[in-house]
Amino acid sequence: MRIAPLSSNNWPDDTLPRAESRFAAIDPGSPVLFGSSTGKAASAMTPAFTLDPRLAESTRPIGDLALCQVLLHDDSRFPWLVLVPRVPGASELTDLDRASAAALIDEIRIAVRVIEEIAKPDKINVGALGNIVAQLHVHVVGRFRSDPAWPSPVWGHGERRPYPDHAAQALIDRAAALFAAA
Repeated sequence: MRIAPLSSNNWPDDTLPRAESRFAAIDPGSPVLFGSSTGKAASAMTPAFTLDPRLAESTRPIGDLALCQVLLHDDSRFPWLVLVPRVPGASELTDLDRASAAALIDEIRIAVRVIEEIAKPDKINVGALGNIVAQLHVHVVGRFRSDPAWPSPVWGHGERRPYPDHAAQALIDRAAALFAAA
C-alpha cells in the first residue's frame, strides 16, 4: 500500500521533527517493520521482541516508528492509539536507556498530533500503566466531554465496541498517512 505524504501545514504546528519519514502503513494482516531502524533508539531493539497476546487481541496494527510498534485500540468509543516500544523485557519507562526514552517521548508527541488531527478531541490522555499487561506500552487516548466515560478514566468503563472492519481500515489508513508525514 502506497502512502501519499501530507504537507507539514496539516499539523497544528511545526515543532515535530521533519527528518526522513519514520513511519509507513502496513498491509492488513501483515505486521512489517517500516521506517529507519538506525540510530541509538533502535540499537536497543532485537528480533526477540514479541507483542503481548493481550495487546494483540484488543488492537489492530498500524505500523512501526523507529522505536515503537503503533496500534489502534479496537474500541470505537474512543480515538485510541497504543505505542509499544520494541524492547524485549521492558515493563517500565525506566527499563529504557536514555536514547530510547527520548525516542519514546518524541513518538508520543507524534501520536498526540495524529489523534489531534484525526479526532479533534477536547483532551488527550497519555498513560503507561501496565497493571494488567506488564509489557511496556503507552496509551494515547482522545477524550471528549461527551464521551461515555468522561471525566473518569476509560479503563473499566463499559464494554469495548470493536470497529467494523471498513471503519477500522479507513482510520488505520488515515493514521498511517499522518504518521508518514511526521
